[in-house]
Amino acid sequence: MNINKIKRKLLKYLKQNFELKSYGTHLKYWHTKRTAILSKQIAKSLNLTLEEQNLAYVLGLFHDFARFNQWTTYKSFDDDKTKDHADWAVELLFQKNMIKEFNIPEKYYPILKTATMEHNKFKISKNVIDEKTILFCKIIRDADKLDILNILLKQEIKLPNTTTGITQEVIETCKKNTLVDKKYVVTRLDFYLMTLALVYDLNFNFSYQKLQKMKYCKKVILQVKTLFNIDEQELLKEPINNILIFVQQKTKQIA
Repeated sequence: MNINKIKRKLLKYLKQNFELKSYGTHLKYWHTKRTAILSKQIAKSLNLTLEEQNLAYVLGLFHDFARFNQWTTYKSFDDDKTKDHADWAVELLFQKNMIKEFNIPEKYYPILKTATMEHNKFKISKNVIDEKTILFCKIIRDADKLDILNILLKQEIKLPNTTTGITQEVIETCKKNTLVDKKYVVTRLDFYLMTLALVYDLNFNFSYQKLQKMKYCKKVILQVKTLFNIDEQELLKEPINNILIFVQQKTKQIA
């Protein structure tokens, strides 16, 4: 599999069909590149073959294929208000056969299709039973989350302009060390915690090592002090502490 040729064809497609200097498409272009690199790094850390590492890279390139259509059409990345971008990507790539344009060997289509479909879901579907496919689902989910978390920890984070406070369901979820379901997210603090809680769904040692290199815990503490007032900081104290303890325990286990 010639990943350089695939990458060039994808870039040509994006340049021909989208304005890559537009705010949203620019963000997704660079997110795509970083996620592809992270996917390959995870695959390498698992001692997968070079061909499998390249497959992970290609999966990273195409996991958000529909995001460019989404932004161009709706000027939004909110799947609830537009279309589920993973389902849309599968529709474009595999139902409309756009995947044929990128010279990807057909034997990889099943893994690419399923992993793309599953990358943004709350949990991997129980209908996915092939072990190799599950592995690639986990790789792209980790890579995607790692880049999202890295973006979140930059000071320019934009929180939704909603009410403050934290819903009880979000607090209880953080206590259980599990992902926060979007259906419980009402306030901007809920949104912030939902994103930080992505760490509960990471699958590989590489991912927690990456958090350590990102100085995740230190940056979260600084960001909370920067973004939120004293009352909000007090509300965040317990759920944030749960998240940070979880990450610290994971990184200690690896060391």
